[in-house]
Amino acid sequence: MSSPENGVAQALEFFSGERVAAVQVDPIESNFPAERLDYTFAYSFTTPDGIRYASVPGVPYTVGNDRPAVYGGWKDRKGGGHEVVLGDSLFERKTVIGPHGIPKEVDTPIDVRLLFGGKSICETTAYVARTQAPLQGEAEPGFVPITKIIADYNSQKECWDTLPTLAVDLRDNTILIAIGDKVIRLSSKDLSPIGPMGSVRIIDVRE
Repeated sequence: MSSPENGVAQALEFFSGERVAAVQVDPIESNFPAERLDYTFAYSFTTPDGIRYASVPGVPYTVGNDRPAVYGGWKDRKGGGHEVVLGDSLFERKTVIGPHGIPKEVDTPIDVRLLFGGKSICETTAYVARTQAPLQGEAEPGFVPITKIIADYNSQKECWDTLPTLAVDLRDNTILIAIGDKVIRLSSKDLSPIGPMGSVRIIDVRE
């Protein structure tokens, strides 16, 4: 969607590329922290098919693979909730006997080819998305952490991309994740997809 000029904005429907008329442009309310916004207007429009789109002042992040971090979260109406962590990798911790008979713990990548019909992953080890109790605040009643592999098939490399590169916390209990060459919207509650998945696969991990 273009920026407004003289009160007029242009928009294209994302999936069809069809031009959309009657775009409404409103100033963003001042109660949003200015340092977390990259724009000063909120947009909404309705397609000819009756589908309404509205912009959300989301918070974008570049996902690092050096250590896991919180990129989103979920809250219930009473303020309890949990966090969504990306950039964590899937290892199996084993105890081995080192030099001089001293035991030590070693992290070994887990082979996930069986989960993808025998196809390899593009990384050394599979990256996962998971939920965890909040470091500050209360978890929702009955919270149970979950772990999932979110992957998009790379036809050129003939392997599955599992490392998310970008994330946008939409602050409405959902999160956008860029994986491979796809973008998928997930519920922050259980990491289930919202809307089309395309070639993206989501696999539950039992740890």
